[in-house]
Amino acid sequence: TVATFKIMRRVRVTRDLLRLRGDDTLRGCMEVLAVDERGDGTTGIACHVAGPPDTCYATGKFRLDIVCVADYPFTPPKCLFITPIYHPNIDTHGNICMDVLKHEWSPALGLTTVVLSIIALLCEPNPDDPLNMGAGDQMRRDRASFEATARFWTSRYAGGTARTARTAPTARTAPPARTARRTTAHSTAATSTRNALA
Repeated sequence: TVATFKIMRRVRVTRDLLRLRGDDTLRGCMEVLAVDERGDGTTGIACHVAGPPDTCYATGKFRLDIVCVADYPFTPPKCLFITPIYHPNIDTHGNICMDVLKHEWSPALGLTTVVLSIIALLCEPNPDDPLNMGAGDQMRRDRASFEATARFWTSRYAGGTARTARTAPTARTAPPARTARRTTAHSTAATSTRNALA
């Protein structure tokens, strides 16, 4: 029945959150800020994700919102970066291009797998399947220039420490004006992440 499914879904989301908060691999890499159980049967989860060490996102802290939809875990959660990030597989609105959020999703997976996959994507961007075409093209043509722009964005928007010249990115790579966005939730290393996914 519908009532039984809602109970099972709530139990599953609660279990996934406990695993997410208790996962040793994610210790120091992410933090759950708030959880919002909504009247429409969805669950909003606000997180902070730390930029992986030895990447152009290192020292940054990125706000990530996850929504477990009404028929979770049979449908993958929706994930959105609220903090602007310069990445070929994340567009300027925060949408993420990742197989585990689409056709590779399985109910056997969970929130921990999703967050680990996102961190792995920060470690190893894929410019050959870009969602942000400008970032993907720049990464293919000039890796050093791409990393300098990504570090600048991390410094400017995610509180990171820039290690490049203090000059603004070009108009082509600068983020567009973003409208204020209300979210449903209230307002470690890279090697460990790769091993956990192996």
